[in-house]
This record gives sequence, C-alpha cells and structure tokens, in this order.
Amino acid sequence: MKFMFQHQPLYREVLRLAWRLTWHQPLLWVLGLFSAVLVSGGAFDVLARHISWSLHPDFGFMSASWWRWGNWELGLTASLWLVALVLLLAGLAVYVVFVMIRSFISLILGAGEYKAGEKLDLEKLWHAGRRHFWPVLGTIVLAKILIMILGALTLLPLFLLVLGKWNLFSSIIYPPIFLIGVVAGVVVSFLMIFVSAFLVLEKYDWQKAVAAAWRLFLRNWLVSLEMALVIFAIYLLVGLILAIGALIIIIPVVAVVIFARFIMLPGLGSVAVFVGSLLAVCLVLLAAGFLSAFHVGSWVLLVERMKKETAVSKLVRLVEHVKLKIKFKTK
Repeated sequence: MKFMFQHQPLYREVLRLAWRLTWHQPLLWVLGLFSAVLVSGGAFDVLARHISWSLHPDFGFMSASWWRWGNWELGLTASLWLVALVLLLAGLAVYVVFVMIRSFISLILGAGEYKAGEKLDLEKLWHAGRRHFWPVLGTIVLAKILIMILGALTLLPLFLLVLGKWNLFSSIIYPPIFLIGVVAGVVVSFLMIFVSAFLVLEKYDWQKAVAAAWRLFLRNWLVSLEMALVIFAIYLLVGLILAIGALIIIIPVVAVVIFARFIMLPGLGSVAVFVGSLLAVCLVLLAAGFLSAFHVGSWVLLVERMKKETAVSKLVRLVEHVKLKIKFKTK
C-alpha cells in the first residue's frame, strides 16, 4: 500500500534546481569563489578555532611574541616603505571585501531570478547589487562577529585547562557548550543568508529584513536545521571527492619524481611537482567556486519555498507517514 501526501518534495527539488542553476551558469563559479569565505558555515568557523587553538594553545594577541614587532628599529626610508606597504595591503583588502560582497549579492539575485532554461545576465546582476552593498556588508560583519564570539565562548572551558583549573565540572560543561556553540554558529550563518535574501530580493530595509528572517526561521527552524545537515553532508562528500582527486594527481607525480631521480634528471621531477601542484590548486578553486555558488543557491531557493509556506520538514513527513500507517493498520 502506498501512502499519498499533499507535500511536495523539498530538499531533493531545491538541490536539483540549485545544481541546475550552478552547473549551467559556470560564471557563477567565479562569483562563488570570491564569496566562499562569506558563506562558509558558522560551525566550520567554530571548529576551526578549536583546531587552531589546540595546535597553538595561547591567547593570541596576549602572548609576548605578538608584541615583538615593537622592538624593531627602522630608519626613515624603511619606515616609509613599511607605511606604503601597509596602505597597499589595506587598499587591496578593501577591494577584495568589495568584490566578495558584490559577488555574494549577485549570487542571491541569480538564484532569486533563476528560471529553468534561461541564461542569467551576470553583468546585470553585478550592477543591480550595487544598491544593496552596505546593508549586506553590515549583515555579514555582524554575523561574523557573532560567530567569533560564539567560538570564543566555546573555548572558555579550555582556557581553564591552560590555567590549571580544569576539573570535573569543566569536563561536564564543555561538551554541551561546544555543541550549543556549533549549532548557534550554524543558525547565525543561515540567518545571514536569510536576511541578505530579504534585503536583496524583497528590497526590505535592514530592520524589517532581520525581523522577517527571524520570523521565517521560527516558522521553519526544523527545515533550516535539516537543510544545514544536508549541506554539511554535501561538503563532506565534496571533501572526499577532492581527496580522491588529490590522490589521482599525487600518484603519477610521485612516479615521475622517482623516475627522474633514477635517470638523474631532477628538472623533470621539478616540472612534475609544479604541474601537479597547479592541477591540485585548480581543482580546489573549481570545487570552492562551484560549492559556494551551489550553497547560496540552495539556501535562497529554500527561502523562496519557505515564503510560499510549502516547505515541510522531512522529520514531520516521516511522523505523518508513521501515523497514517498505524491508523491504517488499526482499522
């Protein structure tokens, strides 16, 4: 007996449309590459802080080594060159941030305006995003600050370990604090996309966009968390594919290097290492650009389903299925 439901497929349909959008619009990969840092999940940021702190257990800027630059003695010419270098790097950083934000906005516009079988006008999308730059920049900065705070809070129990005050209570509270920090980081990361989508697609002001995004999340919190798990699984799958691709590149490179040593031709080995490294970098950049564009497209398309109130959690659908099956058997 097959049970029929009125609910339309959700994640499969959203991911299918996001795949079609990303695959058939290769230029979106370039935008995705520039915005990859912005759309990385909050959970990854929290985990990265834990890994970094585990490898270098100090207090960062509070350590003495951080202040050693103050002992430098530079002449006037060297000081001027240093100031020029700092200004150049600052200008480059500002330009990179500008391109990242505009790329992120263009991805949102592309996903929001996408229709199957139609080509997107990326130049039009790029220029259309100009008016939304500052609100989206403020949203992203706020989100990243919140994620940094969450990462710092989850590290507090580990600071007790450094201070020699780790005890049974610390061991008990650390796992739930870490889990709460990761979940909260995930929530902040997709709320950032929700708010940005309302700013860009609905042209809301910032306060209205935040309120609308929060209401949307409260109505669809389970759908949002399920989607985050799906995206996380896709990231793991892509990571596995990249690892396999790296092995495919490394094995012939190692073989060529060994052969070059055997025939006493080290230049051949150097060329093989260079070509292999270039292929590996290209592979990573392509994957990062595609995955970032796919990530943003998936969330924006999901937001559109949520706004239409046609997004139903997979867990809810499974519960309904079980209830109907039990009800059918009891008759």
